[in-house]
Amino acid sequence: MKNPFIIIPIITIAIALFSVGKQVADSPLLNSNSALTDLYSDNRKKIEEMQSELATLKNVKNPSEHQIWHMAHLEKSIAHIQKHTPAPTTVDPVLTGQFKNLSMIATMMLFGVVGAAYHYAKKAKRQPIRGFNHKPNRTSPFNDPVAQNTHWQSASTYASNFPTQKLLQTPKGYKVVMSIELLLICQCLIFMGLVPILIDHLIAGTRLLDGLSSGYGALILIGVALWGGLALNTIEINTNERTIKKGKQRYSFNQVHALQVITSLAGGRGHGIYKNYELNLVFKDSERLNLLNHGGEAEFEQQTERLSKLLAVPVWEA
Repeated sequence: MKNPFIIIPIITIAIALFSVGKQVADSPLLNSNSALTDLYSDNRKKIEEMQSELATLKNVKNPSEHQIWHMAHLEKSIAHIQKHTPAPTTVDPVLTGQFKNLSMIATMMLFGVVGAAYHYAKKAKRQPIRGFNHKPNRTSPFNDPVAQNTHWQSASTYASNFPTQKLLQTPKGYKVVMSIELLLICQCLIFMGLVPILIDHLIAGTRLLDGLSSGYGALILIGVALWGGLALNTIEINTNERTIKKGKQRYSFNQVHALQVITSLAGGRGHGIYKNYELNLVFKDSERLNLLNHGGEAEFEQQTERLSKLLAVPVWEA
């Protein structure tokens, strides 16, 4: 696998869950709880039988000495059994809830550490580009008649301050797929919901279906939906057939006139503001197709330059 970072948190969480599950399964609490339940049930039956016999003897008007001794013996036996029969241990719901909340925080921290490690590992591998202008050659589009009929507003509905897409080389050409950073976010949402559900099931014995219908299940649903939606948004660039495919849309390389770069500011105020970079295909009929949209400037520049050379078209930037 080219990027082992995406499986590191999964393997770590799987090992942690296995360890927790084994400890819970082997713990004296759960192993003894079943036996205690049976013992408690049997002793309760014995107590009820002795109490019934004791009530019958007490109704005797002139009890014999043996009956009097037997009543005293029954009373002592009932008290002894009640004193030395422990009730089955129950799991503290408050403690379980705290454990589940801590597991969510630990899962989030684990994915954060893995994401940061991947980011800095990728940053260390990045080779600096010599020269003053690090951007690929870009041209002014204003003298182009196609550019005059092209929209220059954003063609995408979202923005981000980190790389959300990557250009993946395949045997047939290239694919625009979700980045490792975004994949880790999807996995983090899924495991933030899954881990507490499994902990609740292992410790408290709750049904998995009940956990999936709770708020933890909503986190899993959001993560799966985000992952699936982004996976379906894959763009295939086939260099053998010289075609570009996005869903049911299919275009030829000959239809592409230029690449359009749109840089915009997004986010909140002050330090929350960040730059978002958008790359669109511009066709000869001035229609556009969004290819890239993210905040990773270095990755964006490399992806733009590679696509420009591949399609043999200029890069426009207003």
